[in-house]
Amino acid sequence: MIASYFAVFWNVLDCLALVLFVVAIGLRWMPSVECFCAARIVLAVDLSLWFLRLLDIFAAVKRLGPKLIMIGEMVNRYMHIDLQTNHVSFL
Repeated sequence: MIASYFAVFWNVLDCLALVLFVVAIGLRWMPSVECFCAARIVLAVDLSLWFLRLLDIFAAVKRLGPKLIMIGEMVNRYMHIDLQTNHVSFL
């Protein structure tokens, strides 16, 4: 039963996002400055995972699906241009 649950990519992504959130909150409340910075980094990665999940949910909406595909193609095009010119604005 658990193996079939984790066979779906989005379920693994959801669990990873939840675990990262708990780790970040734990790091956030440690008194060290390094832990606070690490918590901010983990929360940023966690937020990007939640954005990916929201994009998947919105792709099922008939009116938003084509717009998301166009936005994704634009991001890929601009990311490719930025990486060629040695700018790391999207990373």
